[in-house]
Amino acid sequence: GRSGSYPTPPGSAWVLTKTHCGGRCVHCPPRRYVETPASFLRECLSGSRGVPGPDGGRAKVRGSYAPDLVGRAVHVVRDPFDNAVSRFHHEQKEHRKRGEKGRAWLDRYPNDPSGFRLWCADEDRAADGPGGFAYDGLAGRMAGIPCRSEMYRYARWHDLASGAAGTLGLPVLRVHYEDYGTDLSGTADALLDFLGLDRVGTLPSFRTGTDYSDYFTREERAAA
Repeated sequence: GRSGSYPTPPGSAWVLTKTHCGGRCVHCPPRRYVETPASFLRECLSGSRGVPGPDGGRAKVRGSYAPDLVGRAVHVVRDPFDNAVSRFHHEQKEHRKRGEKGRAWLDRYPNDPSGFRLWCADEDRAADGPGGFAYDGLAGRMAGIPCRSEMYRYARWHDLASGAAGTLGLPVLRVHYEDYGTDLSGTADALLDFLGLDRVGTLPSFRTGTDYSDYFTREERAAA
């Protein structure tokens, strides 16, 4: 979200924060993203904040908070194919920030469907090769799925997220990312109502994501 100063919500309302929980790393061995319910929840309750650094700049410090501070959950779901491409684009941005240190990665993975497919293939090899895993016994059924390591992460992440909310006994509002494009007003009002907040001012426009239909064939989508 945008930085800045905002009025404190009334005591009966909820403050919306964001967590990505665990199981999200890319170009990492499976042991780092195959989470248990306990390890996933631990990551949900962890985060980092900026603090003054010793050289006058800013430094990041990791911390965690007690589960009883969490009163409810908003679970955001996006189309799995668009989500995979979005994660690839996020990696593009992160490597561009690194300047020359990120150049080799950017040269290997052009920011287009061909680069995305190569990125997926490399991710899949890491999961299939030595030190990989058998997709919880689903190796045979996963073989024909495109970008299968990303699809596995996606399915497992949402399953664990639902489980974490259940473990904490939280009321949950599930929001589909695409709903912001088809019904921005209704989706925003449902979210505000869930948080006990009133709408103030006018809603900004929502820019929907780019069309990623050329990143997967129709047959690949059906296989997944």
